[in-house]
Amino acid sequence: MNETTLLQLAREHITLTGGNPDAAPIDGDTALREAIEMAGRAAREDAASAIEIARESDDPVAFITGNSHMPPLRAFGRAEDFWAASHDVDAYMISPYEVYVETFESTLEAANVIVECPEYDNALYVVDLDRWEYDEDLDGPTLSSQWRAVEPS
Repeated sequence: MNETTLLQLAREHITLTGGNPDAAPIDGDTALREAIEMAGRAAREDAASAIEIARESDDPVAFITGNSHMPPLRAFGRAEDFWAASHDVDAYMISPYEVYVETFESTLEAANVIVECPEYDNALYVVDLDRWEYDEDLDGPTLSSQWRAVEPS
């Protein structure tokens, strides 16, 4: 599999938004801007999917990734593409992956859904805080054992 580059992401984003990527040369700044916009859009879509998983789960803890990537969010949605393209970005500039992570996390936070990683693994899970609350006094064999249903007000 070839690594995704900023230019590939930029061409894809221009096409997705109705433009013609061949109409003019794409310079580095344009490529970065297009890739960042695409990362934000993809993060919002992936976060919406994670929120839906959390809200539809009968269990407090709903895993959204396996444990094959580090950092673990790379396993979710298009994050791996933004991770790979971020290698094209100078260290002092914001990268598409950083935008993806920040947008993903802030979208979940706004929905009152948390994303966490267990201490013993690098898989990610989500919990809908409108339905569940953590109780450190609860103990059990699974991560879900430490969450109890929120009492309706």
